[in-house]
Amino acid sequence: MREELSWAALITGIVISIFCIVYSGKFLPLKKIAHVSILKLFFYFFYLIGQIYVSGFYVIKVILTGKAHVDIVEVDTTLTNDTLRVLLADSITLTPGSVMLDMTDDKITVVWLRSLRDTRHVDNPGEFIKGHLEEKLLKMQT
Repeated sequence: MREELSWAALITGIVISIFCIVYSGKFLPLKKIAHVSILKLFFYFFYLIGQIYVSGFYVIKVILTGKAHVDIVEVDTTLTNDTLRVLLADSITLTPGSVMLDMTDDKITVVWLRSLRDTRHVDNPGEFIKGHLEEKLLKMQT
């Protein structure tokens, strides 16, 4: 992060980036990610950014209307890949209004900020929380 662009700064940044990638490759369990489509994972990132903004505006509305209620909800998942289950839990946490508390085999426990007015009709809050995130992740399993 520099105010000016120079050849020295550019080369230093490239060298440090290569070092970080090589160094982190020794410690990251990349073999566990082997059964995941990297291309779909790349596009999932952009979908998740969109969901973060949608949830952010929903939470703003809930807070400004004063109709907020907090629940602890168990979210069931059908994902079998450990990496994708962790990615689903992290995605739920990244979307405003929900925070992961615990994750066991096929259940993710989440603290959920909701509006009493908008979600009285929700029969399965777990499905409402994960939305289409799990569907997108299921398509990544190869």
